[in-house]
Formats: sequence, C-alpha cells, structure tokens
Amino acid sequence: GYDQVYDGVISTSTAVQEAVISGEKTLMGYAPIQGTQWSLLVQVPKSDYALLVNRAIFMIALAALCLLTLSLSVMYRLSHSISTSVKKVTRRMVALSDGDLQTEVDQLRSRDELELLTATMASTVSSMNLYISEIQRVLSHIASGKLDIAPQGEYRGDFSRIRDALEHIIFSLNETMCDFKAAAVRVARVAENLSDQS
Repeated sequence: GYDQVYDGVISTSTAVQEAVISGEKTLMGYAPIQGTQWSLLVQVPKSDYALLVNRAIFMIALAALCLLTLSLSVMYRLSHSISTSVKKVTRRMVALSDGDLQTEVDQLRSRDELELLTATMASTVSSMNLYISEIQRVLSHIASGKLDIAPQGEYRGDFSRIRDALEHIIFSLNETMCDFKAAAVRVARVAENLSDQS
C-alpha cells in the first residue's frame, strides 16, 4: 500500500494506487512535475471516490433505461402504425378480390412505401372501374341493337386486348347483320319473282 506509493513518488513515475492511511482506504494518484524534483500527489478517500463512481454508474444506468424506454415506445408506435396501415390495405385488397370496386381506398399520408402502396391501389381500383364502366356501356348498346358504337377511352397494357375483343365483336355482329340483310333482300326478290310468276 503506502510503501509502494512512496516508492512510486520517489522514482518519479506516474500511477494510481490504493493505500490504507489511518485505517481508511485511500486512492492516491501521483505524477512528477516537469522541470523540478517535485511530484504532485492527490489523495482521495475511497468512500468519496466510490460514492462518485456509484453515482456516475447510477446516472448512466438511469439514462440508459430512459433511452431504452423511449426507443421501445417509439418502436411500438411505429410498428403499430405500420401494422394498422398494412391491415387496412390487406382488407381492401381482399375486398377487391371479392369484386368490390366501389369502396374507396384509405389514402395514407406517411411519406413512405405505404403511401405509395395505397396511392397505387387507389389508382388500380379507379382504372378497373373505368374499364368496367366502358365495357358495360358498349355491351348495353349492343344489347339494345345499336351496333354503331366503338370502345372509347385508353386501354393500357393488357387491357388493350379487351378493347380489341370488343371491336372484333362489334365488327363480327355488323358483318352478320349485313349478311342477314343481304339474305333477306334476296329472299324478298325470290318471293317477288314467284309472286309475279304466279
């Protein structure tokens, strides 16, 4: 203890050691003063030092606990928000797969991938509504006997095949009707000739 500290100070070395002085544990730090034969010795009772260290450890542990609690709270809120948003989008996609094109898509304003996902889904539902409305309009005209109609609007991507199919159906029906009309004219002429011969 104390003898080692004394020897260290005499040898002009720098160190921190523990010693017992008057029955009390003491922490001693010493270092030589440059340019002199002197050394600087600092003596702190270990009880004071231990109290400071314990307080510092307690404060660090308390700060770490507060930061951990705060980060867990933020993570929980964030994960709950994402989970709720994903559930909403999933429910809407299930409804879409069941044929529900009328329910609006809840638009998220989260400035991340979820906002992009809901915007894309809303655009998809809107596009499908337009396509179905256009197909219904064309088929209703055909059903009422009006064959002078053409598909309108922009059919993008694979939906262009629907436009082609509608145009083909209208063209085929028009040709069939023209053939019926020509056949009816021929039958009328034959009937007229038969009537004249009679």
